[in-house]
Amino acid sequence: MSRKREYKFIKRNIRYPRIRVFVNHVEVIASDAETADMAYRANIHKIRAKQRLLKEKYERIKEMAKDIEAIESMSLEEFKEYVNARVKEYGAILGVKPNKVLFRLMRTRWGSKSGKNNITINTLLRYMPHHLIDYVVFHELLHFIYPRHTQRFWRVLESVFGDIEKIHEELAAYQMKLQAKK
Repeated sequence: MSRKREYKFIKRNIRYPRIRVFVNHVEVIASDAETADMAYRANIHKIRAKQRLLKEKYERIKEMAKDIEAIESMSLEEFKEYVNARVKEYGAILGVKPNKVLFRLMRTRWGSKSGKNNITINTLLRYMPHHLIDYVVFHELLHFIYPRHTQRFWRVLESVFGDIEKIHEELAAYQMKLQAKK
């Protein structure tokens, strides 16, 4: 009789197993169930520690979301003007210029930079305070210089915006608040 797994097993033809830890569940990606079980058991303490940290962070974000009194919004036109002004300002500082600045509703990202040197900004940012919009715009423009999230990339962001972890938690809190309004 087999026992119930404490994680979701995802079968993929890969050489080394991967473990993804979420607040309420764990996924183990491996080529077979036996390898997945071994990887899970070998890392159970790390997995539980990571889940504790994620739960603490989730609770902090939930509290931050409660503290957000009201969400104010710019009109879409005001938002586009504001973002385009920031793109021009930060682009001049960084010495970069995107081909296009696009705006659309995105489900999982605040912004992105394409291989064609366009940046796309999530229109939900119009409900955020200016410092969070500025952060996302600068973040995407910085990808022109550092395509990946390297240590240098994060150091530059931190030198301009301070505590990046706090900004990410604030973005998550606003996202939580926006989802609650739906």
